[in-house]
Amino acid sequence: MFALSNLKETSKDNDENSTTKYSVLETSSYPTSSRTKLPTKINSPLWNTWEFGFYYFIVTISVLLMFKVGHDLSKETHPNYKKYSWRLQDGWIFGRKVRYTIRLIPRPLWCIDLCLSSLPCFESFISNFFGTEISSKISKSAPHKDILFLRVFEGSIANPIITWIFNLGVLFLNEAYGNYKFGDLNENFAFLRNDRDLAPLTEKDRIIGPCFREDYSFIYYLSYALYAPLYLAGPIITYNNFIAQLRYPCEIDIKATLIYGIRLFIAIMIMEFMLHYTYVVAIVKSKAWDGDSPLELAMIGVLNLELVWLKLLIIWRFFRFWAMSDGIDTQENILRCMLNNYSTAGFWRSWHRSYYRWIIRYIYIPLGGNKRTTLNMLIIFIFVALWHDISLKLLAWGWLIWLFILPETIAKKLFSSQNWVDWPRYRHLCAVGAILNFLMMWAANLVGFVVGLDGMKVLFTSIFMTSTGLMELGIACIVLFGGAQILFEIREEEKRRGINSEIRF
Repeated sequence: MFALSNLKETSKDNDENSTTKYSVLETSSYPTSSRTKLPTKINSPLWNTWEFGFYYFIVTISVLLMFKVGHDLSKETHPNYKKYSWRLQDGWIFGRKVRYTIRLIPRPLWCIDLCLSSLPCFESFISNFFGTEISSKISKSAPHKDILFLRVFEGSIANPIITWIFNLGVLFLNEAYGNYKFGDLNENFAFLRNDRDLAPLTEKDRIIGPCFREDYSFIYYLSYALYAPLYLAGPIITYNNFIAQLRYPCEIDIKATLIYGIRLFIAIMIMEFMLHYTYVVAIVKSKAWDGDSPLELAMIGVLNLELVWLKLLIIWRFFRFWAMSDGIDTQENILRCMLNNYSTAGFWRSWHRSYYRWIIRYIYIPLGGNKRTTLNMLIIFIFVALWHDISLKLLAWGWLIWLFILPETIAKKLFSSQNWVDWPRYRHLCAVGAILNFLMMWAANLVGFVVGLDGMKVLFTSIFMTSTGLMELGIACIVLFGGAQILFEIREEEKRRGINSEIRF
């Protein structure tokens, strides 16, 4: 969903065989340019200033108003209630009704089947938690090379002499040839390479490091393709990475895994609360928005986007939590909250991250990368749109996303020089750009995944063809301006703490 776009990462991170650098859309999370060779400037905190006090006020009020509007539209006394009420069912929170986008509480038989299929995976987590091992992990069945040293001269004076001669000879050979592989002498000696039996330490090592020859087999590939946590709806992981983790199991961090599970549960409860108190999903499905004000139409759209974000967050995090409990390290698919993004490039870089990296590696780089950035992005978004489904609204979504990324790309080239960075009002100028990014991204995603082309036409007419709509749009821009300033400061705070803002949720 929402696929990817900031189609740029360095070849160092994404394709060890590529020499192309991908930097056009790889920008700093703060308005200042991180791609210049100048040292990163860290500004003084602004949290306690009067300016930010105003931003806190307007953003807090707007969030409360957003929920209130959604709740008012969901009341039985609303004129449009009867048009969509048939889509609702009895909920479990204080007698409220609900329209599920996903069934968060599975049917009993499905739940039992899922639990049974999960037992082998969660066994690793339980074993670590209680300090006991229930049974052998699948990874322990992976083949290992065991070298048998035959000490022919054990107990003889020749033993230390031969040992010293052999070791000194190896040292001289190392000095003479610098680097060599036993496999160069004969492929049967390849197993003598010491580094083959060292576990990869990082995700990158696991991805680019070759597996054992016997690991490239049908059985192991079948295990990779049908590994339940990732096969159903989990993050994408490469074959080398998966096999490396089977051979060298990651230790489960019990505390971090439990915290991750608690956060997942909190996300589920937030979505349940929203679904029970705002019926915007049923409203959109029934197109029950006759007579609604521009503000109400806008809130129907934004709340639906929030629910789409929550739905995918829950799905992806559930399966990642499942894999984590089995000791398999996977990529987090959503790095930030949907509203915690003011940059189109930054949003797509952190949305469905594992799929984004797959696109970079297997499509964007083979197309030439930054050599044809604009054209390649268009091809990528057409591919992603068709990957979701073959429909006109998704093609329109792909074209719109491509079109809306271009202004930010151009603006970054015009306003990212050191002269602009030192300008006292530079962050305010960037906030104006952030407003446009917010509005354009929301518009494109509403077309693709919520109201479609017809619904967007109604919303557009309501906002831009009425005085009330234009006034409410102006107020919304002021709120978004304040929100962008807060997001800028969040990125600055991450820099002060030495946190990589690209991987922060």
